[in-house]
Amino acid sequence: MEKYILRTLNLIPEDVKSIDPIPSKNGHSDYLITLKIKDHFCPKCGCLTNGVKDYRIQKVKAKIFNDGSTTVFYKSRRYVCKECGKAFKERTTLIGDKKTISQNTAASILEDLKPYNSTFSSVARKYNVSVTSVMNLFDGHVQIPPGTVSEIMCWDEFYFSRHRKNKYAFIMLNFRNKAIIDILESRRTQFLSDYFFQIPTNLRNRVKIIIIDMNSTYRDIAHAFFKNATVCVDSFHVSQYFNDALNRIRKKVMNRYTKDKSSIEYRLLKQR
Repeated sequence: MEKYILRTLNLIPEDVKSIDPIPSKNGHSDYLITLKIKDHFCPKCGCLTNGVKDYRIQKVKAKIFNDGSTTVFYKSRRYVCKECGKAFKERTTLIGDKKTISQNTAASILEDLKPYNSTFSSVARKYNVSVTSVMNLFDGHVQIPPGTVSEIMCWDEFYFSRHRKNKYAFIMLNFRNKAIIDILESRRTQFLSDYFFQIPTNLRNRVKIIIIDMNSTYRDIAHAFFKNATVCVDSFHVSQYFNDALNRIRKKVMNRYTKDKSSIEYRLLKQR
């Protein structure tokens, strides 16, 4: 069993001091792993040291059995340099810097995200990790190349997440085939400017029409980076604009008859 666990976690047996099973509340087998003390080079001054400063128990998400619910507790050791006093964590293949998911589990998560019908939520449940952890893992390892700008593009934003720094994301569509060209994490002016600046001028000059809502940011960006494009407002927002304007006038006229709410004028305007 120990050899299987070590192989699954990409650990060399000679580097491991102990691997002990510990009781778990959910009935699964959890394990506490402690590595052997080794000489480390100080990242600050480069001196060789094996002086231990302290320990702390670190929880590592790792898929050891098929149910994916086994938790590995890693007795993380901090070394201290005897020359300069610098404290630093021991280096191990068990986890990387600032990570709580083992490398083996991270690879398995990325593999399970490959099917088109996989979702972040389903994979997170399988490996007993948070949805945010799966999303961050995906964003850190998967780079999807953007599509090519089309002659007619649609720009819009959509609500992404209240947990993110930028709650609204920006999306570009090809008007002819409705295909997504790219999705950006922010709709802010500086972010969009930096993105479109990277697109070659000859490609930007091919764009003929850009369809937007009434967001002035999109209008200004389109005029600045797409010199040959005509900026249009989509019909939905035009209709919404006129409907809202008429509704404001209706309410203004209706308020003239509030003293007699039983009057025909008030009741007709109220029902519109």
